[in-house]
Amino acid sequence: MPFDPTHNVSLTAEPALFIRAQNRSSRHRDMGEAVRVSLRLFQRLERQNQRNRAARPSDQACG
Repeated sequence: MPFDPTHNVSLTAEPALFIRAQNRSSRHRDMGEAVRVSLRLFQRLERQNQRNRAARPSDQACG
């Protein structure tokens, strides 16, 4: 499994494929930059998901 020591984050296979595709598209100078940009994107999406989950009323409160 690829590992980015800058962020101390292990990447699963799906994000790793995404990062390799971004690197091949020449949007980034090198693989390290592609990893950093992708991790920021995944972190932002995860924060949005957490906020959305927190905003939803829990199933227990409804029943």
